[in-house]
Amino acid sequence: MCGITGMVLGNKKRTKKELENLIDNFNNLTVECTIRGRHATGVYVVNPNGIVYTKMPLSAEYAIDTDNWQEVMATITNDTIAVIGHVRYYTHGNPLNNENNHPLLNENIIGVHNGVIYNYEDFKTTDIEVDSQAILDSLRVDADKLNYGKLNTEVIAETLKKLRGSFAVVLADITQTKNVYLARDSKNPLVYSHNPKDNVLWIASTGAIMRSGGVHIGSTVPKLLHAESIARVSKDIVDRFQNKEIGFLKTYRWGNRPTIKEIVPIFTQLERRGYGTTRDF
Repeated sequence: MCGITGMVLGNKKRTKKELENLIDNFNNLTVECTIRGRHATGVYVVNPNGIVYTKMPLSAEYAIDTDNWQEVMATITNDTIAVIGHVRYYTHGNPLNNENNHPLLNENIIGVHNGVIYNYEDFKTTDIEVDSQAILDSLRVDADKLNYGKLNTEVIAETLKKLRGSFAVVLADITQTKNVYLARDSKNPLVYSHNPKDNVLWIASTGAIMRSGGVHIGSTVPKLLHAESIARVSKDIVDRFQNKEIGFLKTYRWGNRPTIKEIVPIFTQLERRGYGTTRDF
């Protein structure tokens, strides 16, 4: 079991103090997430001019005080698209070998993973020990095959439908930094909640972590990303976000399932009836 945290920033002219408060909130959320793993901590920041990251075999309460962590946090501005964190409970690959910790990379593709991949040996093309690396390695192959090496929703779907195990992931492409991609299977949770005051879409493994981290406000509950779905999120999507409209997340489902044009209205109707929400995840 590992944990994922994140914030996607909508377009807003924030003061220096407001940005500092967001960073503090993100750090607090990541520390709260240590209930899901204390063996390692990492973070990546998606900026228009590229992605910076750090990771270390430390629990989050110690990681956030390191110089490396604070240097990465110092790159956050109003132009930042997303900040994605990870806490690790290791199952494969010793965290003392920092290559095994998250975020993981394969060339231009970066991501974090919560879960266990059982058929990882079928897809690994690198020597990194952790089973999660198989996701990045497979994405690299599928991106080359389907989209000239670039990450997109279809590439992610091609990889995820081949995995056996459990997963929630947040992915990005270093060469095209307008979007991050959230995805989960039917087992591992990943929740989101929009804070309209700060115009930030918060992400966490569970609603309980989000609430205890102090980033969820308002009367709506954190929403569970639909099973076997991928959501593409950008600054503009956060600007247009309505907590009851999953369609704004550009949700895509993989496998032998309805097309995006068929499924989004269904998701929207279900959300309006209260399905897909959670207080317990």
